[in-house]
Amino acid sequence: MQDFELIPGVMLEALGASERLMIGSLRMIAAGRGRCPVLTEAFENHLGSQGVKGACGAMILAHSLSSDSQRKLTLGWLCVRGVTWDEAAILAMLEAAQRSDSPAIAKWLSRPGIGQPSPILQRGIA
Repeated sequence: MQDFELIPGVMLEALGASERLMIGSLRMIAAGRGRCPVLTEAFENHLGSQGVKGACGAMILAHSLSSDSQRKLTLGWLCVRGVTWDEAAILAMLEAAQRSDSPAIAKWLSRPGIGQPSPILQRGIA
């Protein structure tokens, strides 16, 4: 990751708890630590009884974004406090999914070069 891949002035601390959890989980999964019990515990603390389901969804989303993308995604390292352009696009795509805004989902998925999401990616977004 290079400095130019970070959005100037956008820090993780400025995001809400859900957004920080999602970015942190994507970074951990990309680092090969997706099965860490602390990650599942963080989802359970944030989502209660839906925590395990949320952690599984994050895992599906992370792997399918990576496999469906036409280029390598740029995620920050675990210790980086800034937010990358790709991480911001993923958050925007998830926000659009919460609103069931298909055109916006497609717009944000186009950033990493995903034209038509695979069924697995669609499940991860859901």
